[in-house]
Amino acid sequence: MPIRRCHTVLAALTLGLGLVQQASASTQTAAATPAPPSCEGARHHQFDFWIGDWAVMNGGKQIGANRIVAVENGCAINEHWAGAGGGTGVSYSAYDRKDGKWHQFWVSGTGLVLHLVGAMENGAMVLHGELPAADGNGTTAQRVTWTPRGNGNVRQHWESAKPDGGWQTVFDGLYVRASE
Repeated sequence: MPIRRCHTVLAALTLGLGLVQQASASTQTAAATPAPPSCEGARHHQFDFWIGDWAVMNGGKQIGANRIVAVENGCAINEHWAGAGGGTGVSYSAYDRKDGKWHQFWVSGTGLVLHLVGAMENGAMVLHGELPAADGNGTTAQRVTWTPRGNGNVRQHWESAKPDGGWQTVFDGLYVRASE
């Protein structure tokens, strides 16, 4: 075989071997790339006790119904509230691994928007936020606490800061699992 043809064959073999090595390295790199984070960790499921279909009670009287479902592969929970008096609202709640906190974004049928942030405290989910003050000057701190009960019920207690520094109840509901 002439030398020129030998060099051409050798160059083609070298190029082919290089492509095979490049493909192999690319496959190894893809395999070594970590999978995106999932929401399988325990912190992502701390609020799962609230998932379900609920009759919401206060003083023995039903004041509304609430449906809370897991969405986005268990990365968030979605709430659909219907008050006995006609009020409605929806929320999304999720654990944010970046700041290590739970976030809830609530919107009512009247346009009330509330962003709450917090964490589990002593076995209860406690989230804090702010709403415009009733007098239109500044904001008022809000605190909403969901406490699971041993019997499967959940208490939701929403409080608003008072000017004197205490808290006043805005909403107090006992979530009882709705009959199937």
